[in-house]
Amino acid sequence: MRVLIVGDEGFIGSRIKQVLQDKGILIAGFDKEKGQDLRDWDLVKNTISSFEPDYVVHCAANLNNDTFSCMSNNIIGSTHLFEACSRFGVKKLINFSSAAVYGNSVLPVHELSHRRPINIYGWSKLCVENLLYQYLGKLNFVNLRLSNVYGIGGKGIINKVIVCGKHNKILTLYNNGQSIRDFIFVEDIIKIVMMSINDFEGKNLVGTFNLSTGNETTIIDLIDETNKIFRFNVETELGQTLPEIEYSCLNNSKILKATDMEFTNLKEGLELLKKQSI
Repeated sequence: MRVLIVGDEGFIGSRIKQVLQDKGILIAGFDKEKGQDLRDWDLVKNTISSFEPDYVVHCAANLNNDTFSCMSNNIIGSTHLFEACSRFGVKKLINFSSAAVYGNSVLPVHELSHRRPINIYGWSKLCVENLLYQYLGKLNFVNLRLSNVYGIGGKGIINKVIVCGKHNKILTLYNNGQSIRDFIFVEDIIKIVMMSINDFEGKNLVGTFNLSTGNETTIIDLIDETNKIFRFNVETELGQTLPEIEYSCLNNSKILKATDMEFTNLKEGLELLKKQSI
């Protein structure tokens, strides 16, 4: 079996790479950190045709707030990848999308909920999803909408709290810390990826799935829980009000019905993260 990981130097991609390597799977990586650009059609085409992957995991994304940079990287790059996968007989593409495609939807959000992104990143991911569905019948794929991911090497709010706690820094809160989020441990995402690769778990997942615990947590409550488990006393200060998503919690019933997955709750995940951080 051959697996190509697009974004293999990133937070999630590097973890997937490590797990696959530990299983003795032949892998190749493609990442902008190595000077590889998905917008280069010839490079993408030659990478797929020469390596001949059975599976492609697409976890690369540009989170830049600059409209041109975000849209060109995410949309043009994904177009090239999907087309190459379709042309050269890839068995399955595993595409990482985001809860950002929903914007502020009525909670909890299921896969058919209205999608109203409020930022350019969310719009770019929604465009990529719509593009992916143009390949129905030409390319076997699973589209995974991730909630807020945390773990070793992450850059989200949980990791920021930990950094502040370790270095006695003050954490700036936006929107009064009352925004609602749904956090998922990175190791749970790895398990779903492994299930999505047919040869491992026999779970032929296809279509779109929310990946989340389905549990609502305010940022303030998250900080309190992190302080308790890590024995920190992170102080906070209020920053400006930003146009961010206020309510984000994904319904995970579809993925639970399709698999025997048991997601790690926030307390368990933080305790595991603490052990990994030591």
